This record gives sequence, structure tokens and C-alpha cells, in this order.
Amino acid sequence: MSSLRDNIWWGPPRKFLDRVMERRISWLELFYDLVYVGVISQLTTRFAEHCTAHGLMEFLFYFCFIFWSWMNGSYYHDLHGSAGIRTRYYTLLQMLGVAAVGIALPYVWEGEFVAFSITFGLVQILITWLWFSVGYYDPEHRPFNRIYTLFYGVSICMFLLSIWASKELVPWLWGIALFMNYAVFIAAWPNTTRRMRALGQNFMISNAIVERLGLFTIIVLGESILGIMHGAGQLDIRSANTWIEFALCTTITFLMWWIYFDILGEMEIRQHYSSLLFLIIYFIPLLAAFACSGISFNMMLHAGDDVHDLFPRLLFGGCMITILLSVYGLHYISVEDPEDEEMVKKLINILLVSAVAVIVFLLFGLHLPLLYFLLGFFAIFFIAVYIGTKKWFRHMMRKQAAEKS
Repeated sequence: MSSLRDNIWWGPPRKFLDRVMERRISWLELFYDLVYVGVISQLTTRFAEHCTAHGLMEFLFYFCFIFWSWMNGSYYHDLHGSAGIRTRYYTLLQMLGVAAVGIALPYVWEGEFVAFSITFGLVQILITWLWFSVGYYDPEHRPFNRIYTLFYGVSICMFLLSIWASKELVPWLWGIALFMNYAVFIAAWPNTTRRMRALGQNFMISNAIVERLGLFTIIVLGESILGIMHGAGQLDIRSANTWIEFALCTTITFLMWWIYFDILGEMEIRQHYSSLLFLIIYFIPLLAAFACSGISFNMMLHAGDDVHDLFPRLLFGGCMITILLSVYGLHYISVEDPEDEEMVKKLINILLVSAVAVIVFLLFGLHLPLLYFLLGFFAIFFIAVYIGTKKWFRHMMRKQAAEKS
């Protein structure tokens, strides 16, 4: 009774070796994800106002910080989250910190860096403390978190220094912090795999993390829909072209959703530490491309048939290629049913063909009127989805027939 009471009112984080591989996503996790809607919206709004190559680099730089924060918060909850108030308390602190980062971001673009240094520095301190404190409750986890504490500690120092550094030096300090935040995943590889073997276990990624990534993808896809609505809302709604272009943009987004979730929606990850690395490597460009697609839709609809500035169209094409290739790459860290393996390989190759088709279309169709430009992309994605879906259903029908006989 005493241990139950302690766990409800505060309680230690769940032990590393007591991890639940099959579980439902909690309401707390869903609520936590919502705070990132606002922060990503800040980033996309800024990029839409400065839709240039420099604006893209700026967007990706801050997006990597936001994704790092979300990934650490989500992965910590998956490993160590419990029903106790401690988990809810620290989740609230993370939400406050991330929301504060969203408030600070517009000041960065006005040349005021201190607010972001303080707010993201606090998020960095909180996440570092969470990983470090697990070792206090769970000695078996202590050897795993030392390297994370070291690397994240360097990042904290960079944010603290950036509060007083010159404006010219601040981006470099933030860049070092970002590098350390991601480099730790590679640096921890040998130690993690060696100690997992010593414990007689393999490194495992739960299905809940895959589901959380899918939910985060939905959040980012929501930005794409908002971009379409914002772009179409500035056009003449009495024109038939406006509604046709709006429908094409929305349908292309729907087809992107179809491709992602049909292939990756229920995937099981190969249980190896390298799978975590590739999950991060592929998901950053994938999610960034989904977010940028909304910006490119907005800018293309606003520009219409004016092709003096080709950057929005090039950005859109680059997003489509990135999405196709990222989904293709993620397939290789997933585990397929042996009976489906050959068919899945054929379906995945459709993504490569589609990416090549997008490149060819961009070479010859970049200056087309917007309606025909969008029709070209719709055709590429529709054909890919149609062929893939048809092949898969035929495969499943043959499989069912074989099982009955």
C-alpha cells in the first residue's frame, strides 16, 4: 500500500528494464504534442514571410531544435513515464518551456537573441535533468545516461554563454549546442549496445514511439492544410480556377498522407540501436518537408501563374522528392511479414520511380501555368497510389485464397 501511495503522489520514473513495449498512447502524451502545434506554426509563418533559400536554412535550423525537444520528451515518457504526479509535473514544465520558446522565436528574427537563449536553455536544462535524475532512482540506467548528461551539459553551457555573447557569435554557439544534441546519439551507440548485451537484452524501440511519430506527422500535415487555406483565401473565390487549384493542393496533401501511412503507419522497427539513428535521420527531413509543403502551397497560390520567382515551385518539388525518398529510406529499418516482403519491395520501388518523375517534371514543367503545374504533381502521386494500392490488394486476395485452400 505504501509503495502504491508513493507512486501515485510522486513516485520514481519507470525502470529502464521494466519498459512496456505494447501500450496505448496516453492522453497526457497527446496533450503534450499540442504545444508543438503553436511552435511549428511560428516557424512556418516566419518562413512564409521570407520564402527564400536563407529563410529555408533558418527554418531547418530552428526546426531541428524543436524536433530534438519533442523527441527527447517523447522518448523519455516512453521509457520512464509512470502514472505518478512526477511524470505529469515534468510534462507540464516541458510544455511551459516549449511554449515559451514559441513566444521567444519572433524576437530572434528581430535580432533579439536573449529570450531564445534563456527559454530553450531552460528546456535543455530540464531535459538533461530528466535523463540524469533517472540514474538516482534506477542505478541500472546510470551508465546509459552519463554520456547524454555530458553532451547535453555542453549544450547548456553554449546557451548560457549566448546570453552574454555578441550577436555575431550567438548563432555559432547555438550551432554547437545543436550539434552536441544530435551527436550524442552516435557517441552513445557503442556504450549502449555493449551494456545492453551485458544485461542480456537487445536495444528495442517500442511501437508507441512509431505511433507518436505518426501523430507528430499529422500535426505537421495540419500546417500544410493551413497553408493551402491561407493561400486560397487570398484569391478570387468567384473564379473556378481558385477552387480547382485549392482542390488539387488538398488532394496532393491527402495523397502524401496516403503514401506515408499506408507504408509506415503500422510499421515495426528493427530492434537495433542503428534503427533509432536512422529514425531520426529520416524523420527530420520528412517532417520538415511536410511543413514546408504548406508554405510552398501558400506561396504558389499567392503567385498564381507568375513565374518570376521560381523558389516556391522549386521548394514544393524538393519537398515532394524529400518525402518520397524519406519514406523509401524508413522502409529499410522496418520489419515485414516474410510473405509480404517481395511485394513490399515492389511497392517501395514505386516511390523511387515517382521521385525521378518529379525531377523530370520539374526540369520541363517548372514554367507551366499553376493549374497545369499542380495537375502534373497530382498525376504523379495519383498514379503511384493507384498502382501501389491495386498491387497490394491483389497480393492480399491471393494470400487469403492460399490460406483458405
